Amino acid sequence: MVNINQDKILEILRESSKDGVTISTIYEKLGIRPKARRDQEERERVLKVLDDLVRSGRVREKKSGKTKRYVYLGGPAEGDSRDKVVEPTKDLEDIVKRAVLEALDIFFSRNNKDKTENDFDKIYDEVKDSFGLARLDAIRKQLGMTEEQFYGRFREHILKDYQLLSGGAEGLILSGILYGIIKKKR
Repeated sequence: MVNINQDKILEILRESSKDGVTISTIYEKLGIRPKARRDQEERERVLKVLDDLVRSGRVREKKSGKTKRYVYLGGPAEGDSRDKVVEPTKDLEDIVKRAVLEALDIFFSRNNKDKTENDFDKIYDEVKDSFGLARLDAIRKQLGMTEEQFYGRFREHILKDYQLLSGGAEGLILSGILYGIIKKKR
């Protein structure tokens, strides 16, 4: 019976390349046969220890097709100076995804909350023609909002304070008709 613990598995992973180690290599270095029935219990213990290390953030599972590799990330043992420069890192994909989501959240929340009905009315006064007509897409672009943001934020205001005229490239659709031009009600 082989003595299986985190330190022994971490030692194998530290000695490996940056690409990580497959489970069969770990078994081989521990002297466990991958398919022998009597080694089944040891294989399960190795998998449990690896799972614990993944959850603790010291090891990362890296999948490539059907192959699963284990990569040592860091968290050196006391007095182990060769690993002090290695710090736990996250996948670049996770970091990028989180940054993009934060940027989108900031963009959508700022643009939605900062724009008021007074801003809408001021832009209307700037873009209207001599007849008092203004295109909704021109107002939206001046406010710097997406269609979803703009119509979600100002739909009720437009319906309440403005007369709708059919036409334009974008606008409110009511009863199957596109109303993309507005005029202030008297």
